Amino acid sequence: MINLSTTKLEETSIPGGRWRRFPAPLMMFLTGFLIYVIAVLPILVINHGLFFLYGDYNVQQVPFYVLAHRAVRNGEFFWNWNLDLGGTLIGDLSFYLMGSPFFWLTIPFPESAVPYLMPFLMALKYATCATTAYLYFRTYKIKDLSARIGGFLYAFSGFNGCNIVFNHFTDAVAFFPLLLLTFDSLMELDTGEEASPISQGYMRWLRFTLCVSLLAIINYYFFFGMVVFLLLYAVIRYARGRHWRTLLSMIVRALSGGIIGVLIAALFLMLALSGIAGNTRLENVVLGYDMIVYPSALMYLDILKSMVMVSDIIGKGTILYDATVKNASLAVFLPFFGLSGVLSFFRAYQGRKSWIKTLLWTCFLIALVPVLNSVFSLFNSWYYARWYFMPILFMALVTVREFEKEDLTNFRTGTLISTLLFTLMLVIYCLPTRDESGKIVFFQISENKDYFIRNAIATACMYVGLILLCLLVRSR
Repeated sequence: MINLSTTKLEETSIPGGRWRRFPAPLMMFLTGFLIYVIAVLPILVINHGLFFLYGDYNVQQVPFYVLAHRAVRNGEFFWNWNLDLGGTLIGDLSFYLMGSPFFWLTIPFPESAVPYLMPFLMALKYATCATTAYLYFRTYKIKDLSARIGGFLYAFSGFNGCNIVFNHFTDAVAFFPLLLLTFDSLMELDTGEEASPISQGYMRWLRFTLCVSLLAIINYYFFFGMVVFLLLYAVIRYARGRHWRTLLSMIVRALSGGIIGVLIAALFLMLALSGIAGNTRLENVVLGYDMIVYPSALMYLDILKSMVMVSDIIGKGTILYDATVKNASLAVFLPFFGLSGVLSFFRAYQGRKSWIKTLLWTCFLIALVPVLNSVFSLFNSWYYARWYFMPILFMALVTVREFEKEDLTNFRTGTLISTLLFTLMLVIYCLPTRDESGKIVFFQISENKDYFIRNAIATACMYVGLILLCLLVRSR
């Protein structure tokens, strides 16, 4: 089912002149960029070119960009008195932007232009997400159009939409598919699926090593989570049925590339980690009953809600909301499809072995068990779902693979179940509760009613469109 060999990227035909043929990755990048810009254009028009949001975006992300931009332009790369009571530029801002390739694109521009560049930088990040996911999906036996749709699903997933307020999260999401792409390419040398000369093997190892280094520099927190996920991915996908010599060779290649990649980034990482040394949050580890069950039973339904309807935004929870998830980035929803494709995939592979099925079920189990979920945050007691973008990549993959099949029976079933789960969320919204005077009222269970109604309408429109599409597409 899976083709690990390098796939020749198709070109896209467009009318006119010498620009008649564009490489597909370039078209993915340009399209992703334009979709995001068009989506935020009303905000830019209202605010005369500025992108205003709320919370941390307005009071941290933009000011941090301006401060770092000014410091770099003035050659102040080390101590900076404008950081709290004074701090190191890399140490204090490495988590946010100092390792971001997108931040460094602002340096040629004057400081006054930085706030106006912010939405276009985010558009570049979304475009990169779509392109890298597309490149990764093209290593599988799926149609080029399916790979493109999958790339956009990954880029415009609920996780990215929820985390626009945390501008820097998308940097890690954008380059994560490259880690898997280079890792798979490296593993091919030992799977017997492709015989490569020594020089080609070295180049694959070098690409993986440099990718590790890049991701370590971009964001150390997300890099740690990626390492955990990559270990899980490697065991589930490659460990089964291999001879011990093959496994040993795989481990040596991957481990050597990973270690050297981290060593390349070591100076930056040392400066970055110095900024969090002594942070009391590091001492708060998950313990006791909190290791096996979440403090509120609502959490489990909230996780389900994040998969079947447009996700809540940071700090603006709706139904099933608990203070635990205020800044947790609990968001999954795949635009238009929800869980339809994933449920279809599970039904299609019922009773059959599939490493992707095992990986997705494992991720779902991890999400439900607090101590396992906390592994991605070094067992921190604060609840975070900031690793969800990694399984989302595979959710997007199986969704487009299922949707391109000749027989859509399983997909229609998945659509029905996903729609029913969304309907359950609407029923929960209607449940009676008591107001401040003690009177029983309906439709008041949501903490942010307007946000829920907006999300529900958007989700309902998507499911209606998907149902109509499933009804119209009888056969291919």
